[in-house]
Amino acid sequence: QLFTPDWIVRYMVENSVGRIWIEHLRAVDPSTDEKATAEKFGWKYYLPEAEQEEAVNVKLAEICTTYKDLKPIDITCIDPCMGSGHILIAMFDVLMDIYESAGYDKREAAFDIVENNIHGLDIDQRAYQLAYFAVMMKGRGYNRRFLRGRDEKPEPKVYEIVESNLINRNHLQFFGTHLSDMERNLAVAQIGGLLDTFKDAREYGSILNVDACDWNVLKKFVEDLDTTGQISLESVGSEETQGQLRVVVRVAHNLGQKYDAVVTNPPYMGSSGMNGKLNNYLKKNYPDTRFDLSTVVMEKSLSMCSSKGVMAMINIPSWMFISSYEGFRRSILTQNMISNMLHFARGVFGSDFGTTGFVISKNRITNYKAVYRQLFKTQGTVDSVEEKEKMFFKGEKKFIKSQNKFLEIPGMTIAYWISDNELSLYETTDLLEKTSPPRTGMMTTDNNKFLRYWFEVITDRIGFSISSIEASVESQKQWFPYNKGGDFRRWYGNRDYIVNWRNQGQDIYNAGMTSFRGKDFYFKEGITWSIFGFNNFAARYTPQGALFDIGGTSTFPPRNLRLYVLALLNSKIAFEFISIVNPTVNIQNGDIKRIPLRIDEQKHCIIDKWCQECIDSSKSEWDSFETSWDFQHHPLCCKANTISESFIQWRDECNIRFNQLKTKSYFY
Repeated sequence: QLFTPDWIVRYMVENSVGRIWIEHLRAVDPSTDEKATAEKFGWKYYLPEAEQEEAVNVKLAEICTTYKDLKPIDITCIDPCMGSGHILIAMFDVLMDIYESAGYDKREAAFDIVENNIHGLDIDQRAYQLAYFAVMMKGRGYNRRFLRGRDEKPEPKVYEIVESNLINRNHLQFFGTHLSDMERNLAVAQIGGLLDTFKDAREYGSILNVDACDWNVLKKFVEDLDTTGQISLESVGSEETQGQLRVVVRVAHNLGQKYDAVVTNPPYMGSSGMNGKLNNYLKKNYPDTRFDLSTVVMEKSLSMCSSKGVMAMINIPSWMFISSYEGFRRSILTQNMISNMLHFARGVFGSDFGTTGFVISKNRITNYKAVYRQLFKTQGTVDSVEEKEKMFFKGEKKFIKSQNKFLEIPGMTIAYWISDNELSLYETTDLLEKTSPPRTGMMTTDNNKFLRYWFEVITDRIGFSISSIEASVESQKQWFPYNKGGDFRRWYGNRDYIVNWRNQGQDIYNAGMTSFRGKDFYFKEGITWSIFGFNNFAARYTPQGALFDIGGTSTFPPRNLRLYVLALLNSKIAFEFISIVNPTVNIQNGDIKRIPLRIDEQKHCIIDKWCQECIDSSKSEWDSFETSWDFQHHPLCCKANTISESFIQWRDECNIRFNQLKTKSYFY
């Protein structure tokens, strides 16, 4: 289990549950200062709203008025993946602050919080027991007589997800005998529906969708068990069934009702780790978020919010950028409102894949400007939780952005750092895909079998500089150059591998499970790159004669644009636009094709000239080592009298080459 750092939990709760109460105070007294009020409560991680346009302020004031009559006891909140109850305890503390500010005695408030405000669910029985214990002890901390109760023992509304598989449906005939026919028929139908829903419920947990029910009727139905008269074989065990039904109804009620605040740290599981039953359920019920359980819970949590509710969560940031979640992003940006966000990147849970904390409101306001905080030094670095907290208090890397801007970005990524100038390029410039769409190559499915380093094979069996698939067949060669990405290197190089393409890949085809994508571009002159990159991007010229795979994705611009496009791809601006649509580890075709391509006719020739010089310098360096199939002689074997002179000459050549590349790259 991954335990969320306490200060991040406080951030989520203060900016959801706490914000609801501050909205109430502002409705009562419009002069209430949001920041000062949060400081008075001791809510250190509360983020005040950014300065808004007048029309937005008017709308915010209208929303505030809906909270005017709010009472502390009315605030409902839930953690649908509560674990051991860390978030529930933070909710308890913030709610106690609210109750005390409203004049409640904290001993009485402890009962109200447990009985009315806090809700929780989890599939793990031990986690449920810990959460139950934590909530009860929290209440005991505020009231020494808490465990005795007021009228009866307090019962926290935190539950373990239960299954209905073993419930005896035949016993339903003994329930609700004192209800009216209408109520009993309704209860029987709804109980039947719940029993269907909770079949294998532990496979799904809180993502189960519960239909609307009349909970009062269901509770009366469950409590109305007629055990009078002679006991029959059919009625044996009905008391046990009653206990099971009570739990199912309580859990279903928690899942089915709407909340003012939903706060959680969801479970993390990619689709590859799911069993068939869970996968099928997600495809049917959560098609836009099914790729990871964490994003499924995110969608479910939004649906658990009331019409003016808020959701706070820490999650992996894949939903913000990856193309698979474009539909989900569209629904968030058009139907909900991001209130604020802390983008942690890597380090919250050690050397992880990155995280982001955020608050999303169901009250969408056009042109609302949210606060975004970037709490990492550089993309890919692992900063400690303590360092990130210090960045938070220092106010570093703060961005103010309206989510309407994200709708203008291809793929609608949550690129909160994008500048207005960068946005304008999307509006005024064609994208790279118009003239140079990226192409994905073949997938052998067994690289160990079908790939070799070029020096592992007799040269006579390798076909270099082949111009087409037909020419490869006519050459009767078996092995051909193969681009498959490789280390960071610009302009030229990473020409290490060859692939068994005998008779158009007959051996690969016979092995099955093969994909020969991009076949029309095999052996063509073009540009290739590696799909892996965190802090930079490197593209290389690939001469005629090579095939390529999914790791060495390529593009094949028109001849007059080939050098210009290569120069663009190796520029800082290209990497900036790649980061806007996908600042993750793997760079996809969709990220490259969305780079704006503006052709400057006045500088076209000089850019081509510089780009060719960079290619020549990089090729010269690559060919100076024996790992290149164009290697001629060692660089120390030159026209010099001594080895020392040869080394000095080679060193000077390397320095000149390096400085040329550095100088030209600076201008790019």
